[in-house]
Amino acid sequence: MELFLLLIRIALSALFATAGFAKLADLQGSKKAFREFGIPPSVAGVASIALSIFEIMLAAMFLFADVAWYAAIGAALYALFNYISFGFAMPGTNDVSIRPHYGLLTFFGFAFGPVVGFLTGFVGNVVGDQLTGYGAFTSWQWSVANGLAGLVAGLFPVWMASRMTSSGNKAVTAVVAGVVATVIGFLFIFVELVTQQEMGFNAILTTEYIPTVIGNSIAAAIVTPILVLAWEPLREQIGR
Repeated sequence: MELFLLLIRIALSALFATAGFAKLADLQGSKKAFREFGIPPSVAGVASIALSIFEIMLAAMFLFADVAWYAAIGAALYALFNYISFGFAMPGTNDVSIRPHYGLLTFFGFAFGPVVGFLTGFVGNVVGDQLTGYGAFTSWQWSVANGLAGLVAGLFPVWMASRMTSSGNKAVTAVVAGVVATVIGFLFIFVELVTQQEMGFNAILTTEYIPTVIGNSIAAAIVTPILVLAWEPLREQIGR
């Protein structure tokens, strides 16, 4: 089993590394692909380099066993539930899905750290979008936003370690972490002001950001502390 998981991690690492270095080796082709995707020419160059570096970073992260194991579980679960919930959109929004499972993302970040949180959100959303047929990177900005939310949730145990002296305090901190991470992480979707200029600030704010933050914050505030409290006795048993 350990050999099988190692091979999966190596394969994923090789996949992202190949994609990242290939983009760096052909920056002109990458820029052209970004422009054809709708990215303004003024930012296509920066975006292609940033994505290349990001893919190489993901490749490196998958080689670390502890991070890769929990990130793989989190991403797989998040992708599966994203697939299941696809199509259940909030009325009056720009296809913002109802996702009660969103608390999984903030839990994995909170329990296992910012790197696991980011990979759970980003990879899970990318794979989920691909499974639905929507396209892995069609809404790449939403995948990055999910990743950032997981990352921010993972920083809270570091910032608030001195205050998490009991299970109750840890649960309350998990609620705050889930909500704050959602508010901050999904600010990234405002990159659409550059990539989808036809939408405009008000449309992004009222039909995407606010509904997303409200729905996901409710899920995070309910699911994250429940999972944290359930995980605590298991964590102590396995010495994590």
